[in-house]
Amino acid sequence: MRGSVSSIRRSAAAAASFAACAFALAACGGDDAPIEPIDSTTTTSTADTSSQSGFIASADPICQEANNAIANLGDDSTAISQERSITAGMKSDLEALGDPEDPDGSLADYYSALNDEIRILKQQETASGEGDTTTVTSLESDLETARSDAATAADQYGFTECGGTGEVISDGEGDTTGSDSGVTTTTPTPVTPTTTTTPTPVTPTPVTPDTGGGTPVTPTPPSTGGGTGGSGGTGSGGVGPG
Repeated sequence: MRGSVSSIRRSAAAAASFAACAFALAACGGDDAPIEPIDSTTTTSTADTSSQSGFIASADPICQEANNAIANLGDDSTAISQERSITAGMKSDLEALGDPEDPDGSLADYYSALNDEIRILKQQETASGEGDTTTVTSLESDLETARSDAATAADQYGFTECGGTGEVISDGEGDTTGSDSGVTTTTPTPVTPTTTTTPTPVTPTPVTPDTGGGTPVTPTPPSTGGGTGGSGGTGSGGVGPG
């Protein structure tokens, strides 16, 4: 099983020993201190897995790790094989915890449903290797039934993670990483830009230029009556006969 719990525990024990050495520098042989042996103890779970509650407390983390690994499998040809291997490894780790109380037989039902899952996945794996995609597809309904049975039995027994589904790990760009590190990266929410309204252009009102103020006066054309009278006065009647 990828990232098995046993390997995690070995890594945790090694880290604990290193931390103890760093904390007690003189005991681990500092620059001037003599080397002295130190007692080291391996930290083990204190949960009583023979009880139902103690078994659940130890089993749920194993199931959570397996669920996350399955949820982040890719879509390639090895996914079925990997899921079968992870499911079988998880069941083996749970059985290694011992035989806890099972008052109503729901734990036995859960194990039976896991066996069905493993069997169907093995059939799909074989069909996939032979290029028989029709059989792989037809077995999906049987696999979903087995998963549903496992979820029902696990819930009845009191599990929180066992019988559930894992969490898809995001790389921050909407794609799954396929990693089972257990760390979730939140995909940032896209921000919709604010729409800017284009102002309506205003046509300026034409202004008549000021010509000096007041209403302009239209000049009156000169009268021609006076000139005519004058010429009459200079007529030939002004000269008398000899």
